[in-house]
Amino acid sequence: MRTISYLNPERLKLDEHMSFQNRVAEATRLLSVETMEVKNFLRALADYKAALIVSSTVTMTAELKTIDKMVCKLWVLLKDTAETSTGLSIEDIRLAAQKVYNIVVDIGDPRRKPINDRMGIVARLFNELDRLGSQTLKLALVDVAADKLKEQYNLFLTKYAERHTIKSSRIIGVAPVKRLALNIAYKEMVDNINALARVNGESEYQQFIAEVDQDVIGMKHILLMRRKNYGESTTESDDKTNIK
Repeated sequence: MRTISYLNPERLKLDEHMSFQNRVAEATRLLSVETMEVKNFLRALADYKAALIVSSTVTMTAELKTIDKMVCKLWVLLKDTAETSTGLSIEDIRLAAQKVYNIVVDIGDPRRKPINDRMGIVARLFNELDRLGSQTLKLALVDVAADKLKEQYNLFLTKYAERHTIKSSRIIGVAPVKRLALNIAYKEMVDNINALARVNGESEYQQFIAEVDQDVIGMKHILLMRRKNYGESTTESDDKTNIK
């Protein structure tokens, strides 16, 4: 039976780590049920993103400015779609849309905020929308807008992480603490899914396991090549030093 292989994400560089955890989060869509460990992982990822974006001043490149404008446009689309759906005659749609609209309004308009604050607002928005669940977003007719907004938000963070890695190998502020919390949550989720697959059978989890494990194999290959290039030890135990 296939399970998700071990990986210590602490050994990944900033941009590698962000991309990897984003892909794992996207893969959770393949799970029919969100366990508590999955929810904790998604929440930890949102917290880390918020901490990372405020950990240092963001110098806006032309590419980042373009993505930032798209984030703002998609936030408006999400808000307007939710507001429109609150006026529809079908009660289930109206109630779901009202929940989404209340969250958007309560968290606030990010458009006229400094970039650090703006991305922090979007991070908190997704943290709350994830709590509602994908079915509620779909019922409220905002799922497409939310997916597109998340896609551009993640792209912004990935591009920022790539640029930040070039300028500095260190992340500051509370981000390192949030990163460690995210990695612990990732390990707990992986252990949980692997255990459920062993007990209940792998059919319900095989797509998620296959997708994440393939990504893990790719990351482990990158780490292996890096250690060989720098003449470091290539034993698997090297990857098991930080997360217990």
